[in-house]
Amino acid sequence: MQIFTAPRPMVEMYDLEKDPYELDNVADLEEYVREGEELARILIDWQQETKDHPWWTRRRGDRSDRVTGFPFPNRRSEMWEN
Repeated sequence: MQIFTAPRPMVEMYDLEKDPYELDNVADLEEYVREGEELARILIDWQQETKDHPWWTRRRGDRSDRVTGFPFPNRRSEMWEN
C-alpha cells in the first residue's frame, strides 16, 4: 500500500465501510466501476445544473489551471467524457 503518491490519481474512490481511513483507492477495481460511473454522471449533471464547469475547460495554453495556476495532467480519464 502506498499512502502518498505523486501525481495523485485522476479519480479517487474509497469503500468507507471496509476502509474508513481512506487508504485503498478502489476507483480502478472492476467491482467498483459501475459505482464510479454513476458518481461521475451525478457530478457531471450537477456541474451542468450549477454551471460549474469541468476542470479541463479551465486549461490555459501552458497546460495550467487558469484559476489556481497549477499544472494539469497530460490526459484525462475516459470516465469524464460527456
